[in-house]
Amino acid sequence: MDPSDKEASKIYRKLITSDDFKAFILYEKLNTQMRMKVMTKLNQNGSSQANVLLKKLEKF
Repeated sequence: MDPSDKEASKIYRKLITSDDFKAFILYEKLNTQMRMKVMTKLNQNGSSQANVLLKKLEKF
């Protein structure tokens, strides 16, 4: 696990536990590469909360 994967996991946990507004602000600050890693983690998780957040972020 390289450092960027660890950082992506940390951001993923913050997105999942944040409300929608905070999640959008955090997601907006990410660069393209990190956005793709976080989206991949959301997609792999498959939980209902991850799927809802994934759909909302895809619209963004």
